[in-house]
Amino acid sequence: MGGRHTPTPGQAWSVPRVSQPATNMTHLIRNGPTLTLACRMPIRWDMEARAHLGAGPLSRTRVAPQIRQDIWRALQKLRGFAPLVEVTEVAGGYDLRAGGTVAARFPRAHTIAGILEVLRDRDRQARWVHSAAQGPVA
Repeated sequence: MGGRHTPTPGQAWSVPRVSQPATNMTHLIRNGPTLTLACRMPIRWDMEARAHLGAGPLSRTRVAPQIRQDIWRALQKLRGFAPLVEVTEVAGGYDLRAGGTVAARFPRAHTIAGILEVLRDRDRQARWVHSAAQGPVA
């Protein structure tokens, strides 16, 4: 019936909360400690790279768009690319997952290496932390 799931008594809802588009082009999805920023729905990970950001309390809603923007700038010539960023709060910082959907053939290994280069760049990480530490943590 319409894809809705009603929990049994005592069972918590396990459905991620999907917000309205954050801008005209992005969606924020909150699921517990994980925030996902997507340009297209439904989400499809054609490729991904992971990194860890060891930082104090940050606003995930502020850091995710910063990462998405840097990934987009690095891969904007990749035809049919729609970036995805996932930020998960863990002990000792944040786990980052970045990648996205590609609507055409693409050089997978080269693309993943480009994403890793962005995620591991210390100057970018410092900018993300500075930007996301300003204001309320969410």
